[in-house]
Amino acid sequence: RRGQSVINPLDNKLSFSVSELKQGLVMRKHVMESTDKRARNRQWQLCYLVMNGTELVMHRPVNVSQQQNIQQTYDQKARRRRSMMLWNQSVCSLQDILSHGGGAEDWQADQEGTPLGILEMNHTYTSAIPPPGWNGQRPHVFRMETADGGLWLFESTDMFAIQAWVEAANITAAKISKGPMTGAVCNIDYGWGAKWDNTTTEFTTETVPVWYPPTPCMIKSTLDMNYQYYDFEAQITNLNEELARHRGLKMSLDKKFSPGNNHGLNSMQALTNWDRKLQFILHELVKLKCYKESLHQSLT
Repeated sequence: RRGQSVINPLDNKLSFSVSELKQGLVMRKHVMESTDKRARNRQWQLCYLVMNGTELVMHRPVNVSQQQNIQQTYDQKARRRRSMMLWNQSVCSLQDILSHGGGAEDWQADQEGTPLGILEMNHTYTSAIPPPGWNGQRPHVFRMETADGGLWLFESTDMFAIQAWVEAANITAAKISKGPMTGAVCNIDYGWGAKWDNTTTEFTTETVPVWYPPTPCMIKSTLDMNYQYYDFEAQITNLNEELARHRGLKMSLDKKFSPGNNHGLNSMQALTNWDRKLQFILHELVKLKCYKESLHQSLT
């Protein structure tokens, strides 16, 4: 059954030396540059995606049928309508453009030009936006979160294409994403560390710093799929233990916010830090479980 492993992954001798390649015409939308910074240009734009074993490359699209049939004539009204569709991409869906610019097979990547963008697939997490999609005009959209907290939306042709993109992106990320470096110890007190004093009602005069998610390791994993699978199992176990410990700190925070206490900025920052770390751990668990399931499906 899906989600329930009944095999030993080490019984399978597959490795990820073979690099999957997926490509196709999509509409892209850059939503966030990082966790707390919006992208400058958030309009929809036509592009040709090429996914290899480590990167997602966004190329300018080229309509091959146009180049091959450049002498073909169109009436003035059709030419004007077609031009409007291709140049006003922010208000047109992918289906609109394909209906006026040929089918998806008529497009290819402009390999000679400079790419519109390149995303490292390490630690990305991709998921389909459930119906009705982005909106009624764009029902088939998937989202990709990057390692630096960025967010991209991509519109494809139908639900089957969306599922194919999601599966390809997550298995690619699962194969190359390396776990956190071990042995690093953080001595910063974000409101619940060694400087926390449960016997008083206020913090010390020191300022509680803002907690930020740790930077993921961008070195590509050298493990084969079998050991990568087990590494994700270990990471999930460690995160569940960390989640239990972190939830246990909530009682101390609630005591600090009990009625009658003078809540200073430090107290507010500590509570914000606690919630941000909680959301980070929960999100990492979802992502790692997705990676583990993707590898399991490949190994079976």
